[in-house]
Amino acid sequence: MTMTQNSQKAIAIQELAQAVDSIADADIVGLAGNILKARNVVCFGAGREGLMMRGFTMRLFHAGITANYIADMTCPALGQGDLLVVAIGPGTLRSVETYATIARDAGATIICITAQPEKVSSDLFDQVIEIKAQTMASDQALRPPSRWEALSRSLFWSWSISSRTGSVPVGTKTPSSCGDVTPTSSNPYPSQKS
Repeated sequence: MTMTQNSQKAIAIQELAQAVDSIADADIVGLAGNILKARNVVCFGAGREGLMMRGFTMRLFHAGITANYIADMTCPALGQGDLLVVAIGPGTLRSVETYATIARDAGATIICITAQPEKVSSDLFDQVIEIKAQTMASDQALRPPSRWEALSRSLFWSWSISSRTGSVPVGTKTPSSCGDVTPTSSNPYPSQKS
């Protein structure tokens, strides 16, 4: 490893240690207690938090706890005695809040893990755990978009507007300008007989 790689590795390890150390001991004890007394533990997060929550779900399962991830085929319906653990890095996200509302209505206990607790709808959760960490929202606030991000956004909005209005921005390729895309028969599956 080069000196630069070693220093980058050390910085990453330091950032992870700071994030873990930022969690209050009482929050860890509360989370562990809720997990151990729950009939089922169901986890969810979006984006990077979703990846983290999938890993957390797998670790719980390996520890012998009945744990599932929302939208997995084996995920049971939540009810009384169950626990929903969600991660919302930026503090608010409609999909996560929707699942929390459904779980609340079913009688489940709900725990939220976030980096921005001041933005969390605290009446929706039984416990809010703060992890002091940088989120994508704070990443966006610290720097202007790259040229690639700006281009991606402009292409998305061009497509989005054209798909709603039917008009296509000048210079944009459309299916009709890319050659004939008309099916050769009325059967969309030519290998199958009509």
